[in-house]
Amino acid sequence: MRRALLALLALWVWAAPAAAEPRSVVVSIKPIYGLAAALLDGIAEPVLLLHGTASPHTYALRPSERRALEDARVVVWVGPELESFLTRSLAVLPDRVRVVGLLAETPGLQRLPLSEDDDHDDHGHDDHGHGDHGHGDHGHGDHGGADAVDPHMWLSPANARAMARYLAEVFVPLGQPERLARNAAALDGRLAALETALAAELAPVGERPFVVFHPAYNYFIAAFGLHQAGTLVLTPEQGASARHLAEL
Repeated sequence: MRRALLALLALWVWAAPAAAEPRSVVVSIKPIYGLAAALLDGIAEPVLLLHGTASPHTYALRPSERRALEDARVVVWVGPELESFLTRSLAVLPDRVRVVGLLAETPGLQRLPLSEDDDHDDHGHDDHGHGDHGHGDHGHGDHGGADAVDPHMWLSPANARAMARYLAEVFVPLGQPERLARNAAALDGRLAALETALAAELAPVGERPFVVFHPAYNYFIAAFGLHQAGTLVLTPEQGASARHLAEL
């Protein structure tokens, strides 16, 4: 399954855009950046806020990043459920900046509830191998509660396609609509092909139980009918008890 996840995320972080309008689009995390960059190839070069292992628990926007947000035409994030460090900064942006919260706004998006194990606050995901970005690139803010939605929606290829279609509409005012349409069609084709390939690769192991470090893969599991038997820890900060390991 790790190889399948890496293949999925490798496509999302693929990007070789030609800069047309610097900083016209600012994106919070790498999975969303991958979609935006593919759509804007040859139109504009999006700016990524969180690089490497940066965590929103300790992250403070640099002055240059605040200026990038203020100068942007579009800012794309998952929403306060994930990038809580951005909430205050986005609230004071000029009205001319369009802020797009994909979790709340994307039409046709599958939204799964947080599992009981994943309903917790103040953690980063530094160790579950989401390709090049890891969950160290983002964190969960105040998204607990009985009605909380799992914000890791990009781990479903169908959701990735839905977000790409929505972003293609959002980006129309940036110009070059014909090129944008071609980019959107090409990206949708790649995501569809990847979904088909992953389904074929994972079909033989669909009923095989597996354990993950901590719960974050609900969308991927639902998309491909996988069987998660349990998690080692609820948060990376806590260790796995001997009793819990024995139960697993």
